[in-house]
Amino acid sequence: MIVSKVSKTQNLSDEISAQTFDKWRPLLVGSGILAILALIPGLPLIPFATMALTFGTAGVMARNKEIAAAQSLEGGGENSLTPGNIQAQEKVEVIPTLDMLEVEVGYDLIPLVDQRSGGEFPARIIGIRRQFANEMGVLIPPVHIRDNLKLRPSEYRVYLKGAVVGQGELMPHHCLALDPGMTTRKIEGVETKDPTFGLDALWIAEDNREAAIVSGYTVVDLPSVMATHLIEIVRQNLHEIIGRQELATLMDQVKTTHPRVVSDLIPETLNYGIVLKVIQNLLRERVSARDMVSILESLAEHGTHTKDADELTEYVRVALGRNISQQHALSGEGLYVITLARNVEEKIARSVTVRSGSVQLGIDPVTAKTLVEQIGMETRKHLGHNRSPVLLTSQQVRPHLFKLIEKFIPNLPVLSHSEVAGHVPVKHLGIIGEAT
Repeated sequence: MIVSKVSKTQNLSDEISAQTFDKWRPLLVGSGILAILALIPGLPLIPFATMALTFGTAGVMARNKEIAAAQSLEGGGENSLTPGNIQAQEKVEVIPTLDMLEVEVGYDLIPLVDQRSGGEFPARIIGIRRQFANEMGVLIPPVHIRDNLKLRPSEYRVYLKGAVVGQGELMPHHCLALDPGMTTRKIEGVETKDPTFGLDALWIAEDNREAAIVSGYTVVDLPSVMATHLIEIVRQNLHEIIGRQELATLMDQVKTTHPRVVSDLIPETLNYGIVLKVIQNLLRERVSARDMVSILESLAEHGTHTKDADELTEYVRVALGRNISQQHALSGEGLYVITLARNVEEKIARSVTVRSGSVQLGIDPVTAKTLVEQIGMETRKHLGHNRSPVLLTSQQVRPHLFKLIEKFIPNLPVLSHSEVAGHVPVKHLGIIGEAT
C-alpha cells in the first residue's frame, strides 16, 4: 500500500505553515494591529504585546528571506535562472511510474484512508485483492492512495492507468442507508444516490444506524461504500488490469505444479500475446481464470489448428462450462435463460462476415437497435422477480451477440448451449421474437 501527497513532498502541516508564514506583509500588518490593541486601556497588555512581537519577528524573517532569494537570482547563484542552470534543472533522469490503480480523496476523507488515525479503507483494499485472487484467479496490483486538495472535501476518484473510471461523494460521520423494499418505517436522512449502482439511498447520522437496521434498511459505513465501488470498478475493467507481466506471474505459479502444461503450450503452440488475449476475453465477461490448468490445456488442444484468440476463447469457455453454469445458476433453482427465436439467430449467423482477417457482425443498425431493445425489455421484466437471467444462444453467434449488447446491457451474461453443464436445471423465461 502506498500513501502519498499529490505532487508534494511535504506533509499537510508543513504546507499549512508555509502558506501561513511565508507572506511577510500580512504578518507585519497583523503585528501592528496587535501592538495598537496592546496599548488600549482595559485590554491585556502582555498577551497582545507577545503576539505582536511574534508576528513582527515572523514578518521580518519572511521579508529577509524574500530579499535574499531575489539577490541570489540577480547574482547568478546556483538557483539563478541562467541558461546553464535552466538546462540543468530541466534535465529529467527518471520518468514517474504510472500506477495501474489509484484512489484520490478530498480533505474530509483523509481519516478514512490514513491508517495512523485508524482509517479502515487500506485494510479493505487488502481484502479486495485477496477476494479477486480467490474468485477470479487474478492478482490485482497495489492500489495507490493519496489525497488531492483540488477535489471537493468529501469527494473521491478512482483512476485506471491515469484516467478517471469512477468517482463519488460521501458525507462524513454518516452512513448510507438503502431501502431493499421491505422497510417497516421511513428513516429521516439526506436523499442521495448509491455511487456504485446509482440506487436511491439516504445519508443518515451514525447515531441512527441501529434504528435504520431495525426498520429494515441496509446500512453501509463509508469505508464499505468506497470499497464496494472500487470492487465494481475493478470487476468491470479487470481485462485491462492484467497484462503480459501479470500473465507471466500466473504462468510461473502454474509451472510449479504443472510445468509440462506450460512448456507444451508456450511458445511451441501459442505465444504470450494470444494466451493473454484469451484471458482478457474471459475476464471481460467476468469468467474466472482461477482454473488456469484447464484453460491452458484447452488452448494446447485447439491451438494447433487455430491462432484466433476469439475462436480459442469459445473453446476455453466450453472447457469451463461447469464453472460458468455454476456462477450464473441460482442456488436450488437452476439457470434462468432467455433465448432467441430460430429465425433471429439464423439472421445473426448470416450477418457474420470476415473483413481484413477479422470476424465482424454485419447486421444493419435498425435490426440491431430493435434486437437490443427487445433483449433489454425481456431482461428487465424478470429482474424484478429476483431472477438473474442469462441470454442463451449458439456457440457461433454467442461472441458477436455479446459484443452487440455489451454497451447497452452490460450485466447480462451471454452463454452458449455448449457451456451449460448437464446437471444444471434450465428454466426458460422467454423468447426474443423476430427483429424487424
